Amino acid sequence: MGWNENVIRYAGHIGYVVEAAHRGRRYAERACRMIVPLAKQHKMTALWMTCQPDNASSRRTLERLGAEYVGVLDVPLEYPLNAGAERKKMCFRLRLQ
Repeated sequence: MGWNENVIRYAGHIGYVVEAAHRGRRYAERACRMIVPLAKQHKMTALWMTCQPDNASSRRTLERLGAEYVGVLDVPLEYPLNAGAERKKMCFRLRLQ
């Protein structure tokens, strides 16, 4: 819980993967909703989440949560985590107040 500038900016506070056989059931959305009360207990005012620009399903999940689109970031080559082949991330902010 909290903020680490080097990680949160590109990976977000929450990460999820839903295996193909289980997609379309809104598991990611429900899991994110379950995290919100915990974040509030830790006095967080927002959760940041990212997705690949071409991931329409993840983008819809974030929109259903009520997260607002903030913009697209270029992922630097020296980014410490595996950002995959994509070098851009769409950023969303879910306000908790």
